[in-house]
Amino acid sequence: MELDSETFFGKNIDHSTFGKNFQKIPCNYLRKLLQLTGQLLENLLGHSKVHVPDSTKLSTDRYKDIIYQGKPRRIKETFKLHTLVQRHPKKKMVIIMDGFSSNAHVSDAEGAVRMSHVLQEGDILPADRGYDYEKVYAACAERKVRTNIKKQDREDGKGFRYRKKAKFRKRSYKKQRGIVETRFAAIENSGLTLTHYRTEDTRFKYGLILEIKQNIDNLLRLEIERLFFICRIIRQTL
Repeated sequence: MELDSETFFGKNIDHSTFGKNFQKIPCNYLRKLLQLTGQLLENLLGHSKVHVPDSTKLSTDRYKDIIYQGKPRRIKETFKLHTLVQRHPKKKMVIIMDGFSSNAHVSDAEGAVRMSHVLQEGDILPADRGYDYEKVYAACAERKVRTNIKKQDREDGKGFRYRKKAKFRKRSYKKQRGIVETRFAAIENSGLTLTHYRTEDTRFKYGLILEIKQNIDNLLRLEIERLFFICRIIRQTL
């Protein structure tokens, strides 16, 4: 950032200034920015019905002491990154429509419910076993969204009105979720799932910035494709 400050601001700005201002940015602001970039991509590509929820674990270089099964243990401090992506197979692209970071106590299912506001009537939600809970089915039913969630090995008890009716389609599930799993694997392999931030707030913001970066990369890719197409037309007319 410091190296580019003269280009964008006309003067050199010390990196510590960026760090102080980063701490002042609220998580809700970054989440709203993520949603806006997702909506912009959707306007450019059109609406796709398939929306895939997922979460991944982000780790830190810090440890904490806990008691596990009566014995002391030292484990890495981790947090979760929740995403709801819109799948565009023809472009081989996924758009992150919403997302947020949380501690480990927020389940995958709860994360999906919190992001379900972006779903539209007629959308399809393929998800793994971590989302096989009544609250997810109920949120989808409220918005008239079809679910394709992999079932857990448990029976339906009382109060599972929507889960009982839900069907799982194995063939379409693999096709719909594959590209999302690949994308998260690429982020992990590049080392971006490790952060050195100390406070929970800055770690959560780091997770959101990872998601915003994904959408910005997609926007840049579309712009490059557009410029390449224009260059081809110009060459043909010469």
